[in-house]
Order: sequence, then C-alpha cells, then structure tokens
Amino acid sequence: ITVVVTDDKEETPIKIEAIARTTDWSKSVTVDVTVDGDLDEVILPNGAKVYENNFSYTMLNNGSYSFSVVGKDGVSKDSVTIEVDTIDNTAPIIMFNTNLDDMRNVTVDVIETESGLKELIIPSGEEITAVPYVFDPQEAQGTFVAIDNAGNISSKDYSVTPVTIGNSTTHTYVALEGIPDSWTNQDIKVRVGARNEVD
Repeated sequence: ITVVVTDDKEETPIKIEAIARTTDWSKSVTVDVTVDGDLDEVILPNGAKVYENNFSYTMLNNGSYSFSVVGKDGVSKDSVTIEVDTIDNTAPIIMFNTNLDDMRNVTVDVIETESGLKELIIPSGEEITAVPYVFDPQEAQGTFVAIDNAGNISSKDYSVTPVTIGNSTTHTYVALEGIPDSWTNQDIKVRVGARNEVD
C-alpha cells in the first residue's frame, strides 16, 4: 500500500491524512482518515461527501483512492491518495494429477497468483507449504483445503474407489484424468488408468 500526499503550493490551515490499518494481504483494506483544521467537506473516492474530521473508509478492490478536503474558508484545500495493491478476493484453485503409469503417485497442486499460498491442509490434517505435493491416494483420501495469505479458502475432495473386475481376487483401482470441472459442449480427452497389486 502506498500513500501519496499532494502538498499545497502554499501553506493552508487544513490538512488531511489517511493511514491504512494493515499493509498485509487481505480481502479488504480500511483506512483511517483524519482532517486537521476547520473543514467544509471531505470528498471521498466514490464522490460522496462527509463532514467529519475523523472517519474510516473501506476498499474492496485494488486501485487508487483519493480523499480531498475543502476548508471552512472555501479556499483551503488538501488531498491524499492511497494506492492499494494488497487486496485478494480470489480463492486458490486446487488441482490433482494422477500418474497413470504409477497410480500410487498423485500430485496435488495449488494455483494462487495473487497473495500466494499460505498452506495446503491434507486429509490427515498435516499442513503443507510447498507445492506441488505428491501423495499415495490409498493413504490420503478426503478433503484438501487451500488457504492463501489473504485468508481465502477453497477445498476439493479426492477419493479412489476400488472395483472388482471379472474374477479378480483383489480390488482394482481405476483413475480418470481429463474430466473438466465445469460443463462443456466441446470434445474432451479422458485418460484411464488401472492398478491391481495381484492380477
């Protein structure tokens, strides 16, 4: 977060200051605005006006936010601009990739392009901070939870269902790869892999 102060060309009896409550990644940023001097009005970034010397203002998107004050004399002016670039409201995306040549190795990865990944919680409850992460699907089935540095959370389940094929004496594990997460009217390519320890 950057604060840009626009100084008056000459000293005037009114000053405005804006201080962000946090400079860390978050879902929103609140600034505390203080006006020193007798004011007529304060013009907010959205064009609204307030008539108080102390107030707070919350921003939900990255961008430039300017606050201007006009003094009681109608001539004195001051302004301050906040440049916000630490807001992240996008949840991480969890992706699984099954190695069809060795189905004991499944890779989970997290796409997080804004605030960065804080942690990935695997079904055992262990917190992973380095991805991609490789796991054995027979030992780590359940819900994976990703949390980014702004506090956005996403979750995705992974499970393997054993099936019996023909006269097999043991279960066969089947994995599918390439199934889209959303509806599509386009052709897709699906890969199928199977593993059976005995047969």
